[in-house]
Amino acid sequence: PQAVYCLRSGRVKLSSVSSDGRGVIASLAGPSTLLGARAVLLGTPHDLTAVIVEPTQLCVIPKDGFLELLRHDAEIPLQLARQMGNELSEAYRKLSGVACKPLTERLAELLLALCQTHGEPTPAGIHVRTNLCQDEMSELLGVSRRSLNRALAELRELGLIECRRRSILVPSSHSLYDWLALGT
Repeated sequence: PQAVYCLRSGRVKLSSVSSDGRGVIASLAGPSTLLGARAVLLGTPHDLTAVIVEPTQLCVIPKDGFLELLRHDAEIPLQLARQMGNELSEAYRKLSGVACKPLTERLAELLLALCQTHGEPTPAGIHVRTNLCQDEMSELLGVSRRSLNRALAELRELGLIECRRRSILVPSSHSLYDWLALGT
């Protein structure tokens, strides 16, 4: 890696492809996210591919400049450690979710997280514009599209969501949270 990238605006899909060609979305990165720092620090190839999902502005920080910045500003390594810690926690949460939780519950958790990071409050509820197609949402959850459709239908039948083209309306995030808290 020759640089790190700071996402100034927009969103980027971070994904990986398995040896058998299946894609998995690791996360959606938003403004102020630093991309590629782990690879630069470890001197290894980038392990994720970044794909822009909406108009985006990136700042490019050359590797040498980034390492110099880390040496001279004590606050930056601390912020970077927090970001990497959050990424690791998210990876652990996803792994335990895949192993232990039903898909509908994982989908509800994902939707609540997207409400916080990508949601727009409206009079009808929180409008989550993901700019993701169903194939990409299924990759984000690590399931087939058919399984995702069944889980979306279940939440829709319960009145917890309304599906729209490349967006989902969550009429009440409190209702979705309560449904999760009650053990579905």
